[in-house]
Amino acid sequence: PEPFDNVSHIAHLTSDGRETSVKIRDVEGRAAFMATDMRHVKSIYTPRNLAYHSTVTASSVGNPIWSPDKVIDGGRGTKWISQPSDNQWIMADLGKIQGVQEVIVGWESAYAREYEVEISEEGANWRRICREPCGRPGRKIISLHEQARARFVRVNCHHSGTHNGFAMYELTVRAHPAADAAQHPGWSPCYMVYLKA
Repeated sequence: PEPFDNVSHIAHLTSDGRETSVKIRDVEGRAAFMATDMRHVKSIYTPRNLAYHSTVTASSVGNPIWSPDKVIDGGRGTKWISQPSDNQWIMADLGKIQGVQEVIVGWESAYAREYEVEISEEGANWRRICREPCGRPGRKIISLHEQARARFVRVNCHHSGTHNGFAMYELTVRAHPAADAAQHPGWSPCYMVYLKA
């Protein structure tokens, strides 16, 4: 099943798997629904997205509705769409230098066949952390062996897989990779909730 769009956090969930009422809020803090069926809840440590509420810019926008900031709004149904040409980029300014160890890029059907992901502390000197010569639609998870310091995260989209520009629905930047909470008892687990149609 697809994950519930725009979930920011879940409150008051026991960690031993007992059924309990769970309040799920959207990214604006509004209560979305209550869940009591724990069969669709998986315990996982999920670090926050450092790019959430960051400033996102891009080389072009194909439609004002699909602006660059849509890649960090937490919604699976929104996206950034570039002009229909190769050699585009999109960049997140995290606001300050932070530790970064994982970057996730989510591509729509208008994916980047060839792209690279770079990070920078000041926006002038860039370090490439991933070069993808054979991209495809869906999520690409890039994990570093250790944390790197960065304020800016940029995706350079060289060649489109559809010759119709680029469409990205997610840009997530994390200080640590997601990991099973059971392997890290010192962490406070949060939860990913999936809805069954």
